[in-house]
Amino acid sequence: MLIQPGCVYAYRWDNSKVYENFPFHKMSWKVQWYYFIKLAFYTSLSITGVLFDVARKDFWEMQLHHWTTILLMVGSYTSGMHRIGALILLVHDISDVGLEWAKGTNYIWEGSKATEIFFGIFAIMFLICRLILYPFWMIYPTINHAKHDFCSREVWILNFHAGLLITLVCLHCFWMYLITNILIKAVTGNKLEDSREAADSEENGAVDDDKKGK
Repeated sequence: MLIQPGCVYAYRWDNSKVYENFPFHKMSWKVQWYYFIKLAFYTSLSITGVLFDVARKDFWEMQLHHWTTILLMVGSYTSGMHRIGALILLVHDISDVGLEWAKGTNYIWEGSKATEIFFGIFAIMFLICRLILYPFWMIYPTINHAKHDFCSREVWILNFHAGLLITLVCLHCFWMYLITNILIKAVTGNKLEDSREAADSEENGAVDDDKKGK
């Protein structure tokens, strides 16, 4: 089967092709719908996070992540940089699979070995995808290869996107720190639990105790 130039598979292993013939890139309908679905997903997360979710320890970091992602998606879609955008979305989605499985097993069998295994897989995939592949395989071509194809009037687009991409790397480092702390506690014999949610429970418990005291 021939691989179309606009297909993600054509340039997922050769990042020098991400900006080849930019900005004359044809977007396939699959990539277009991938963008629409993910944009709706992150927009809903940003809105429901403000209106309904409990404000956890990383509330503002999570909001910054959502809006940075939305800006990147809109910017890459409208400027024709959907090749690198689709690859970045794919890498992020892959790293989240283990987390969702860990949450699911924890809701069903709290404290089970399955939860620990899936969380361990998630931690490894998070490190590989978001702190190795993403900065060195995704941001590198944006900063290095793209500058050779951009004309002078479009350099600001590259700098704008590069700044947003680096912002996500900083957030990934912050969350890797939290993930590492959870793993250390689990290895030392403590219960595997989200430190953000644990803090929320303590705060809510303190509030309930105060109310009871009154």
